[in-house]
Amino acid sequence: MTLRGASLGLLVAVVMSLPLVSFAQGTAPTTPAPKTPPAAEAPPAEQAPPAEPTPPAEEAPAAAPAPEIVPPPAPSTEPTQVVITAPVTPEPAPAEPAAADAQSERKGWSRGGAILQEDVEPSVTALHAKNLDVRLGALTQIQFAPYVGEDALIANGDAASEVGFRVRRARLGVEADFGWNLGAFLNLDLLANSSTDGIVSDAKVTWSPVDEARFSVGSGKVPFSRGALLSSRRIGTIERALAVGAITPARRLGFTVEGAVLDGHIAYIGALMNGTDGFGVGNQFGGVLYGGRIELSPFDRPDARDPNASGVSVGGGLLYDDGPGTNTVAWSADIYGALWGSYLTVEVLCNKTTPDDAPLVAPGVADSVRRCGGYVEGGYTLPWRPADMAIQPAVRAEIYDDDRSLKNAGDVIMITAGVNVDVLDPYVRAQLNYVARRERYGQGRANDLVVLSLQGSF
Repeated sequence: MTLRGASLGLLVAVVMSLPLVSFAQGTAPTTPAPKTPPAAEAPPAEQAPPAEPTPPAEEAPAAAPAPEIVPPPAPSTEPTQVVITAPVTPEPAPAEPAAADAQSERKGWSRGGAILQEDVEPSVTALHAKNLDVRLGALTQIQFAPYVGEDALIANGDAASEVGFRVRRARLGVEADFGWNLGAFLNLDLLANSSTDGIVSDAKVTWSPVDEARFSVGSGKVPFSRGALLSSRRIGTIERALAVGAITPARRLGFTVEGAVLDGHIAYIGALMNGTDGFGVGNQFGGVLYGGRIELSPFDRPDARDPNASGVSVGGGLLYDDGPGTNTVAWSADIYGALWGSYLTVEVLCNKTTPDDAPLVAPGVADSVRRCGGYVEGGYTLPWRPADMAIQPAVRAEIYDDDRSLKNAGDVIMITAGVNVDVLDPYVRAQLNYVARRERYGQGRANDLVVLSLQGSF
């Protein structure tokens, strides 16, 4: 190989190596310079001049930009914070009411009695708080008499004196249940007009620890007759039997205990009360009244609140009233049965009233007054209920003698027949009665009548 050939090969090798060096150093490869045609051979003694450095060629446009490579983030020198999240627990269900609030589930005084039935049974809750439940109630009875005999008189026990309308009852009731099974019951008679008692009918503080014993202090019904202790909201006829109202004393002020044992097969009620009527002036003229009643139900106990409850109940009552001027002894006996929507009640009542200081009387003239009466009442609730209204035909026959030593117009026989319709049980009720009254002795009187009663209560 000649010297010129070797020099040319060396030059080509140097030029070809430039792009590789640039690429290795991170620069874009340069475009090799165009080959120069070989020059004429120089004399062998002379060396070829060194090639001038080729300026870097301009970057050729890239066909497409290469994707940018994002370097991973540098590791942080700060310590890693670990956040621990507390597990989410569901909200606990509301706790069961405490024992102190359990009285809200009780029937209350007006609904929990085994024998005594209050005329007003408050059912609308007005306030519910810890250790306090307050319920309100009312009773309204409006009567219309389209036919009244000319001798009929309300003072004689008739339902009306003349044709027209009458407000028979208008009551307001408030019942409160406190803690420890304590309570209070207030019943106002808006038609009452007493200068000393106002419109108070029932006012008592109650304690009902168990069904076997319920206690009350205040005014209320005298425990004696079955017919008198029934609520006027549910009696089978518009008015109670004449003997019940005449022989049973009016409400008195005192202490009462009531309860039922042996699963309700034995029920009792007893009272110690003032001998003087009235509340506002207390036991003004002295005296004391003892009253009691017991009922035995050998089978299921019938319930006047439920016409479909079947059973038999035999009862009796005793009463001794040592009043300020007279002493009265009374007794009652009854039987009440219910079966398949029908009921039957038989009750007899008698009393004897003797004055404390009886003057000398002629022979044959009684120094005391004896009264007796009784009634038989029955009804049947029809199985057919149009518009879900309960229809109950009812009839009652009664006899009453206001003085057994005399035969006069006070010896009465009465027959009441009619129908009861629970329009919207237990809130709205309608009753229609025809009452036939006959005096056993003396001159007859025209005192038959027809009465329609509309009742609303809650």
